[in-house]
Amino acid sequence: MGPVKSRLLIILMIPAIAAPAFSSGPRERAQENVVNPAPKTEASGGLTGGFRKVEKDNPHVIESVRFLKAEMDARGIRVQEVRSSEIQVVSGYKVHLVAEYRKNGTSDVLDALIYLPSRGEPQLLSLTYGAE
Repeated sequence: MGPVKSRLLIILMIPAIAAPAFSSGPRERAQENVVNPAPKTEASGGLTGGFRKVEKDNPHVIESVRFLKAEMDARGIRVQEVRSSEIQVVSGYKVHLVAEYRKNGTSDVLDALIYLPSRGEPQLLSLTYGAE
C-alpha cells in the first residue's frame, strides 16, 4: 500500500474511531448535557421553556394583572391580591396568576392564564374561579 492510500485510509478511519468518544452515551448522560441556548435576561425572567416563578413586580406580571382586573371588573368581580405569579417565555409571554378576588362580599381564589404577545393586545387563555 502506497503512502497516499495509507493516508486516505487513516483519514477515513478517524471518524469511526472517534465517534464512540463523542457519542452521548446513556440517556442519563445525554440529559445532563442538554443546553438551552436562550440567553437569560431580566426582561424575560429566565430561559425559554416551562413556567418559572417570578416576583409580583415583574413588568409582565403587572401588565397581566391590569388586564385581568379590567376583564374581571366587567364581570362584577374585584381582583384583590396576587398570591403567585409564573411566566413562560414563548413568542411573547404566558403569565399564570393565582389571585384572591371578591364578589358579593365573599372572597375566593381565581386561576388565570394570560398571553402577552410580542405585538398586539393581551389575551385571556383560561380563567377558573368560584364554584364552576
